[in-house]
Order: sequence, then C-alpha cells, then structure tokens
Amino acid sequence: MEGALRSIRAALIVMALVAAAAAGAGAFLARFAVRMPPALAELGGPLVLETAQGALALADLKGTVVLLYFGYAHCPDACPAALQTIAAVLDRLPASVRAHGLFVSVDPARDTPRMLARYARFYHPKILAGTISDLARLKQATARFRADFHYDTPDGKPDPQGDYAVDHTSFIYLISPQGRVVNLFDFREDPARIADEAMRWWVHDEMQGGKK
Repeated sequence: MEGALRSIRAALIVMALVAAAAAGAGAFLARFAVRMPPALAELGGPLVLETAQGALALADLKGTVVLLYFGYAHCPDACPAALQTIAAVLDRLPASVRAHGLFVSVDPARDTPRMLARYARFYHPKILAGTISDLARLKQATARFRADFHYDTPDGKPDPQGDYAVDHTSFIYLISPQGRVVNLFDFREDPARIADEAMRWWVHDEMQGGKK
C-alpha cells in the first residue's frame, strides 16, 4: 500500500513540475509577445544616407534593433531630448542585443555628414547619423515614414548660412531586426518602456531563427 502511495505522490510531483514548466513557458511567451499596430503596416521603406563613413542604407542594419529619428543638429529642444531618450534605451538593452540609434538630418544645407557624426557620438557611440543632400530624394524618403519637415525661412528653403528653425515630425520609430517599423514613440517616452518593447522584438526575431 505504501509503495502505491509513493508512486502516486511521485506521479503528482512530476505532474506539478510539468505544469509549472508549462506555466513558466506561457509566462515567458506572454512576456515577450509582440504585436505590430496595423496602422504601421505600410510605414517605412528604402532609406540610404550620406554619412561620414560613406553611404549607409537602413537595410544594412537588418538583424539589429533600430531607433530611428528625423531631426536636425541645430534643433534647440526636441532633437537633444530624443537623442537622450535613444541613448538611455541603448544603455538599458543587454550587451547581447544588437541595437543602434539612427539620426537622420532633414537639414542637409547645414548638417554635413562629418558634423553629424560628431553630433551623434556626443550622445552615444551606437547612434549613427547621416542625411540626404538632395532635397527631392530626402522628401521622398521621409514621406515613406510619414515624417514631415518645413524650413522656417522667408521662402521656405534651407540656407547654408542661415539661422532658422525646422519644424519636423518628432517620433522615435522602433524598427525590428527584420527591418519593419513596428512601433512609434513620442520623443519624451519613458526609455524603460521603449527598451522593453525593443527587447520583445529582439527575442521574437531570435525565436524565429533570426530570419531576415
């Protein structure tokens, strides 16, 4: 009789361990579940920048989490705040997570690739920066992300020697390792929330075998 009871107890323990493991797996999957808002499905597209190191395409960063921001180096408030947020997110992510910030200047008349490299490096070594010198191509590229900008000058045109503001979209775009825009954040968003979402997409991509 005692042997039978021991067998029953052992079976119950095994069942409890299996249930706990299943619950743990479920909790893990729930913790790292991802969902891309449907409105973002058509957002994004080709983006090739002129940087201090040469041409850099967004496609070159596939396999990494990218935090993309459109702005300009002479920006007095939103851009520095956004880059500080991006830097804080990058610092929160584990070293095993491949991640970059990407600052795209919409003011190529004043922001040269070399100057942008220094500007981005001031905030974080993992923030890359560049621009598109041809305004028509710049507008085409930003339009794919529904990002807008306007020069606050008398004729609405940039001036290499001017002192003017640029009105621009101020979202931080979270781009998954597969190169898709999967979320948008206000530039003042809590870095912890952005880092958590970035981690979810990183884990999701790893669980999919890092498919590109």
